[in-house]
Amino acid sequence: MTCFNRLKPKLKDNGLLWVNLGDTYRNKELIGVPWRVAFALKDSGWILRSDIIWKKPNAMPSSVKNRPTTEHEYIFLFSKTSDYYYDADAIREPHVTVSEQSKMKGGRNHFGKRNSTPENGKNSGNQNLHDSRWDQAFHPKGRNKRTV
Repeated sequence: MTCFNRLKPKLKDNGLLWVNLGDTYRNKELIGVPWRVAFALKDSGWILRSDIIWKKPNAMPSSVKNRPTTEHEYIFLFSKTSDYYYDADAIREPHVTVSEQSKMKGGRNHFGKRNSTPENGKNSGNQNLHDSRWDQAFHPKGRNKRTV
C-alpha cells in the first residue's frame, strides 16, 4: 500500500485512480488479490467507486482441468474525495437498443407507433418514450459505459 499512499497526495483532489489487477492461485486456491487490494485501499481512505470486469480478448491458454480458464481481470475505480471528475462522454458505447444487436422484443419495430414502448412502464416520465421516439430518450453520444 506504500505506493498508493505516496501517489494519493500527488493526485488532484478531483482525480481518479484506476487499478487493474489479475489474480493468482496458491495450493490450488484462488487468493482473491484484486479484492484484497481494493479493501486495503478502502481501509486507507480511498473511495471505491466501481469494480469493472475486463474480459480479455486473448486470454492466456491454460491446461487446467479442475476449474475454468481465467478470462478476465478486475479494474477498480477509486477517488480521493466524493467530488471527482469522471468523463462519461469520453468512453460512451454505441446504443444497441436501436440496432440489430438489440435483444428487446420488437426492437426497432416500435418506431412511430404511439404507446408502443418496448420497455413498457420503464422511464414512464419520459414523453419521448410514449411518442414512440424512445430512441431520443437516450444520450445522443451513446449509452453509459458498462462494468464488463
